[in-house]
Amino acid sequence: MTITNDDVIEVLRPVEDPELHRSIVDLGMVRRVDIALPSVTVAIDLTIAGCPLRAEINNRVSDAVRALDGVEEVGIEFGVMTDEQRETLRRNLHGDPGATAGSNQAHGHAELGEQDDPMTNATKYVATSNPDGLTWQNSIALTGDIATEVARLKDQDGPLLQVHGSWALIQTLLDADLVDEYRLWTFPVVVGEGKRLFPDHGPRAELTLRKSAASGNSGAVMSIYRRSRP
Repeated sequence: MTITNDDVIEVLRPVEDPELHRSIVDLGMVRRVDIALPSVTVAIDLTIAGCPLRAEINNRVSDAVRALDGVEEVGIEFGVMTDEQRETLRRNLHGDPGATAGSNQAHGHAELGEQDDPMTNATKYVATSNPDGLTWQNSIALTGDIATEVARLKDQDGPLLQVHGSWALIQTLLDADLVDEYRLWTFPVVVGEGKRLFPDHGPRAELTLRKSAASGNSGAVMSIYRRSRP
């Protein structure tokens, strides 16, 4: 069966940006489609570099395109919108500033400027021994017994708690059995040695694979595991 670029665009049209809840096609995020069956490559332009929703967008696009007959492999190439593209997107979302003054604007990672960056707007809990050194907006210091503090946060209502970039903090949370979901990226690179993610001690954790997907032609694989609890 032969598929066309239009076929790919049509299956991507229902795919929504996770934060803006609008079609990625209508938002102008789909830059290019390359078809070489059984492979299809889709170039996606994100609104900001380091978009925290990149993995979710990758999964949504891959699942949609893989549903097409004859497609066995989906590659996603991520880029970043130019200033002109972001301005066009902003106008499409909110209209001309001169015509919409005083109206309520939607908030999402497509907004321009650091003040509208979702990572800036999000509440960030920082495990630190220097609480006076926090300068990033909406940052809250966690001091003392970090496991106790995180357990307290988990008992509260609020958005998903995520850990980015601190293997030492992750080991502390693993030791206290406070991690409910693991999103692990496996890259086809052998470095020989390095820091361990999982500590030598701590409780035994049974995990259930919820989802696994390859990222383009790089060979990297993202796997999502949920902690199995009685």
